[in-house]
Amino acid sequence: MMNRDNFLEALNIIKERVLAANGEIFDFEIGEPVSRELIDEIEHKYGVPFPADFVRFLTTIAGKVDISWGIYTDDWFKRGQQLPFNCPDNGRLYWDAEQYFRGEIEWYTQNPRNLPFLHQKLLLSQVGNGDLILFDLAPAESKKPIVYCSHDADYEGLPQVATCFENYVESLLKLGLVGDDFYNLEPFLNFETGSIDAEQPNAVAWRKLFGLM
Repeated sequence: MMNRDNFLEALNIIKERVLAANGEIFDFEIGEPVSRELIDEIEHKYGVPFPADFVRFLTTIAGKVDISWGIYTDDWFKRGQQLPFNCPDNGRLYWDAEQYFRGEIEWYTQNPRNLPFLHQKLLLSQVGNGDLILFDLAPAESKKPIVYCSHDADYEGLPQVATCFENYVESLLKLGLVGDDFYNLEPFLNFETGSIDAEQPNAVAWRKLFGLM
């Protein structure tokens, strides 16, 4: 089970790999864990229990994580041409317990005019292009799947990208936090299991290029 120490270790390895490829670290903030009382206050505000593994991460690992990187060099572009898909040139991981006190975040849950596909969803993070990464609160299990909502998708529904929050974080750490937009995630998705698969051929090829294997 992941703890704060091995989480920080994995993040620092990713940072080293980005810098070794002459990339840039734009954000690298890992907050302290938050109290169970804060989670209780948020859950009371929204009227729903948060996913169990998300609560564990918030209270034992970090209440906020904001990490982003980019590699935009000609050399990286040339190296990436060996991959059988478009080579990712950026990565991001974000969550923040405090965001749930902000009005624009509450809107996604409370606004009665929301489209049906946003019902029983809880925002995890907003992607830079306007897309949303959401918890699907409908399943009865204490851990909730994570789905992706695109602002301009040509597909129906919300594709699932992880079976639960812990699966989402662990998979992204193996992939160097690639993404977080769907364009970058899609080559690594297993649509049968509904999760990012860090062991499938595309992922293995990427991890070797990035220096994580």
